[in-house]
Amino acid sequence: MDASSTNRVQVASDGQVSALGGHGHASYLTQHDERWNDCPYVVELVSAAWDPDFLGIGSSPYEGDVGYTGIRVPAQPTVDQAHRYLYRLVGIEIPGGRMIVVRGVRQYVSLRTPGIAPPAGVQVPLEFDVESPFWHFIDGNVSWHLRWEANLQTRLNVFDRNQLPGTSPSLAGLDSALLYVPPLFPPVHFGPDYVPPGAGIPPGKNVFQLGTWHDLRYPWTNTDWDMSLPIHGPGRLVFYASVHQTNSATRPAIAVPPAGIGVLRPEDQFVSAFESAETPVFYGRVAGALSVELFPCCGYAGPRARCDVDLMK
Repeated sequence: MDASSTNRVQVASDGQVSALGGHGHASYLTQHDERWNDCPYVVELVSAAWDPDFLGIGSSPYEGDVGYTGIRVPAQPTVDQAHRYLYRLVGIEIPGGRMIVVRGVRQYVSLRTPGIAPPAGVQVPLEFDVESPFWHFIDGNVSWHLRWEANLQTRLNVFDRNQLPGTSPSLAGLDSALLYVPPLFPPVHFGPDYVPPGAGIPPGKNVFQLGTWHDLRYPWTNTDWDMSLPIHGPGRLVFYASVHQTNSATRPAIAVPPAGIGVLRPEDQFVSAFESAETPVFYGRVAGALSVELFPCCGYAGPRARCDVDLMK
């Protein structure tokens, strides 16, 4: 990212860089957002959703806030390829006559185990950040999809009165959510009863080479954003993840002698150290982030039309 782009990153009133800036939500940007009426700057959108880990304590000073970065993955195993968990990580609506340039992408996935704290047997969940770019369970994996739906700002909404926090039955939204086809009734929320929309295939067209990929090529700690993918409105840009949850009850155990544990990848070391019948290890959380430069004035004839370069040509 060049210096001119960096200088246009939105800064909140308290002087800190903000993905919200007091104008919207951290994980999505709609076509009606007032930032489309200003001159270019960079906005980062980050997955955020309801997290049961924060029930009773909250996740911020704001009453009732139990949201956290990323979206939890159900522990129930995926039954087959057509029932993979489909996640909408972040989304952007681009109005007609406007455009964005995608400057950076970030990915995150974690492993989780309920954990046991002796002697009382209280569960103390442990979460481990996946770092090895090509690691996956032998019976599970995560794929990533950046998709574009041209000339489409809104879809036909689907409503479900039994909708759970952190989920959505509608492809019309932009918020971070696990997508599903109703009904989805408790207590058997997921596993064999979970049905993703569209057989789990993310809608829309591939965005350049990022329509589908399978590795962590853009790690969460990455800030070397030299990407430049121009996308013209009107339409919707959505970042999806598809998760095939592992089945720890049927997955072969890692059989490694103690002297060989140190040569394993960190993820295999975590699985080997903590997995048991009482403490299975599975995918715990996924998250995505997009750093995008908004070009509201391209094609805009008003007094704020001050694009240095006409990227629409």
